[in-house]
Amino acid sequence: VRREEQMFNRLLDRAVNNYVSFAMRKYRNYPADKAAVLFVNVQQAFTRQLQGIMPNLIQLQKPAREKGVRIVHAPFGGHSQRHTSPAQIRLTELLESTPNGREIPRELAAHSSDILLRARPSLSCFMKTDLHEQLKKAEIELLVVAGPYANLAIDSTVRDAVQLDFHVTVLSDC
Repeated sequence: VRREEQMFNRLLDRAVNNYVSFAMRKYRNYPADKAAVLFVNVQQAFTRQLQGIMPNLIQLQKPAREKGVRIVHAPFGGHSQRHTSPAQIRLTELLESTPNGREIPRELAAHSSDILLRARPSLSCFMKTDLHEQLKKAEIELLVVAGPYANLAIDSTVRDAVQLDFHVTVLSDC
């Protein structure tokens, strides 16, 4: 079952990447004051599972901060819905089974200029949070989305972001 699940996840990742690259308008430069890096589910429980992701996330965060690009942390907090999806159940199990699983890794800790959302029970970062309002208030138009488990929360978040008229870039190696 694990191998079939991995194959399905790779197919889903490719489909999302193709959709995103086809549907998004292209920018040559991202104006720092209009852009934000959205860290989706960048928490101990999830980054520990994917060994190679941390260096890439750090490599993304450092120049973003240097250029004045806003960083948004959107942690997952477990499911609390009546009709919970298998994905939410799996993410919740990882959170609960990992020591300090809910915490943001020390290397990516939030700074005072960051937007730190409260943990959400939904897959999409826009559901049951004030993310949309925070981005509009900061006049953000461009989102660079990164984090583990792209086929789960990032997929849901990107779909909502596009519907809300954000220009979205999903990083394949983060």
